[in-house]
Amino acid sequence: MLGEPGSREKQLAVLRDTLAALLAIREPGGHLVLPYRWEAAPVMWRGRPLVEGSYS
Repeated sequence: MLGEPGSREKQLAVLRDTLAALLAIREPGGHLVLPYRWEAAPVMWRGRPLVEGSYS
């Protein structure tokens, strides 16, 4: 995800920083930590929050 629905400015900032990271990372497995956090309510599935790793 690039940012919460309707948050155009944040979505563009995340996309720009992600593309810049492609130029900055020089070795396989390298990474950059970006300062963005998801601020919308959690995604719900069948009345419960969708938790990473519980997709089965």
